[in-house]
Amino acid sequence: MKHVAIITSGLVGITNASLKLVKKLKDEGYKVTYLCPIDIKEKIEKHKIDYIQLPEINFDFTFLKPKGVIYHFTHLKSQYCNGFKALNFEVYEKTLSDLKPNLVLIDEELHELIFTCIKFNIPVKLISQFFCSRMRYNLPPIRTSIIPKNGLKGSLIGILYAWVFLKMKVFGRAYLNKITLKNSRRSILKKYAKSIGLSRKVLISRNFPSVFIHKYLPILSMTLPELEFPHSKPKNITYIGPMVFENNSENLNLPNTLKAIIDSKTKNNKKLIYCSITTMTETGDTSFVKKVIDAVKDEKKWELIISLGGKLSSNTFNNLSNNVHVFKWVPQFYLLSKIDCSINHGGIHTINECISNKVPMLIYSGKKYDQNGNAARIAYHGLGLMGDKDIDTSDEIHSKINTILKNINFQKEMLTTYTIYKSYDAKKISSYL
Repeated sequence: MKHVAIITSGLVGITNASLKLVKKLKDEGYKVTYLCPIDIKEKIEKHKIDYIQLPEINFDFTFLKPKGVIYHFTHLKSQYCNGFKALNFEVYEKTLSDLKPNLVLIDEELHELIFTCIKFNIPVKLISQFFCSRMRYNLPPIRTSIIPKNGLKGSLIGILYAWVFLKMKVFGRAYLNKITLKNSRRSILKKYAKSIGLSRKVLISRNFPSVFIHKYLPILSMTLPELEFPHSKPKNITYIGPMVFENNSENLNLPNTLKAIIDSKTKNNKKLIYCSITTMTETGDTSFVKKVIDAVKDEKKWELIISLGGKLSSNTFNNLSNNVHVFKWVPQFYLLSKIDCSINHGGIHTINECISNKVPMLIYSGKKYDQNGNAARIAYHGLGLMGDKDIDTSDEIHSKINTILKNINFQKEMLTTYTIYKSYDAKKISSYL
């Protein structure tokens, strides 16, 4: 029996996706051990998966400067030795050396552990939750909302400019960190990579995904290639489709209020709209939620369910109309199977859950990480619409919701994409390994 180790960051989205990956592996006869730098032991062992706790990734490591910047340059050897210890390389090396897996599937942002696998010649494949972020003349950076062939920004010149601007930001920030000796993790990682014989030419510097993109290591992308923009795909990327862990909706204890709202869809021919606000909590986003509420308040055949995700207080929203319902938390995956439109921030895992439940989307990007690029792809492929949370008025939000509810083409495209998703879901993981 082959022994596969899975290592993720422990963040909610990729953890849930990895649980689906583990289930598929175990169903196919693999022995699986789960390792994580965040303590998710209880969540993982609940599914009868062997678990090993790793020390946390030291994302914020900074070189010591007890006597100013000059100290660093007069103590380079000790600075880097301390850096290797601070980034826990010794612990990671011992853990993986003792475990002796046949294969490691590892989050593409956990470079300390990726490099450790390379050092010990442990076969490794990276798992990615993102669409392609490699530079291509017809592929905009994932952090932008640019749609190819759409306006000046979507022209070849516009896309090239976006890449040049991104590269300048990456190298500018890296240079600033280097001369100020701040955020020194990148420097330590480069030094360690060199010490194990890994050429810098195989690492592409980025701010997102974090620090580097690996040019040649095999990457398993948990996205649909059919939702990419047209471009020449890197040879090291294999698409395995979204990993949606459907067990999240088992053994639910639904509030009676929520049950009544869901029942109203069939009893009173209502349209259910679900707005998730998990990351919409920065300055100004409360006003966006209020605009969404204002957009639906006069529609008697619409019911709006808002999940605050534990981030905002329900007291923030007062004097609500009868068709607006605010909850601290709702079982998202279950609810998505009942609704007609999802208003979300563009997180890839929410998008994948919408696809698995055939729900058209209105995406107001949270403007973080890959959210802009995800929103652009959903709009481009006709699975929904996108807007700007800082600009759109309540009337514009209303118009977009109305369009999604009434235009049957969104549902048709979603059904087509759902069929594609299920075809990936039916494939054995072993075929990619």
